[in-house]
Amino acid sequence: LRIMTDACLLGMPNSGKTSLMAAMTRSHTRIGPEPFSTTRPHVSVIGFRDDVRIRVADLPGLYEGAHVDKLKGCRILRHTYRSKLLIYVVDVANRDSEPDRDPLKEVEVLMDEAKSFFEVNKAKKELVIATKCDMLHKDALFNLDSLYFRLKARYPDIDVIGTSARFGLGIERAVTRIRQLLYPDMLLTAERVKAKPIDEILLPNEQMKQESLTGIDRLQLPGFIIPPAHGADTKPPPSRFVRHPRYNEME
Repeated sequence: LRIMTDACLLGMPNSGKTSLMAAMTRSHTRIGPEPFSTTRPHVSVIGFRDDVRIRVADLPGLYEGAHVDKLKGCRILRHTYRSKLLIYVVDVANRDSEPDRDPLKEVEVLMDEAKSFFEVNKAKKELVIATKCDMLHKDALFNLDSLYFRLKARYPDIDVIGTSARFGLGIERAVTRIRQLLYPDMLLTAERVKAKPIDEILLPNEQMKQESLTGIDRLQLPGFIIPPAHGADTKPPPSRFVRHPRYNEME
């Protein structure tokens, strides 16, 4: 059975996939320090204000040669069949147990495993998300810059986004990029641009008032005579009461 997802999180053991998913969604799966703490796929949903829903699957950790391991690796990679986006999660903080670990090599291993298992994965969109970027004492930012420039030199179409699930750094940018890759034709919700107050548009300001007043003093209005109405009596009204000529007969 292959789960229905829009995006899959692929990464090595202890790369921060579950923590990243908990930061992006409302997932409450167990986060453990030991390798392979995620034993089965977990699906959660990224919700947006315009009712767009993106299903993300957190898959167990991969390793080199997983596409030929029928007992474990193939059971993990089969869930990438229905996904539209492959997200490679890489830990950029130096580990004490593996000081010579190369993040770029991990990304290439994940790409080879996913594309070797399914041919359809070669045509899918890809994204690289670097985790644990807040660990400055382990050269996280140095490794992130190195990964970005070397990956762009080999794969120009793949973006690299640095995140920190602990402090929420880069999470909003990662979610926005995931939506742009899955739904490029749909508009993104943005904050409304504040309009100017109506008083500044309709009512004149102090400078406009002064300019209008100075212009009235220099302006000489021409004389204007109201013409009489057609057929009306132009004589002025009588200044005193005039008795009707047949007043006596009317009595």
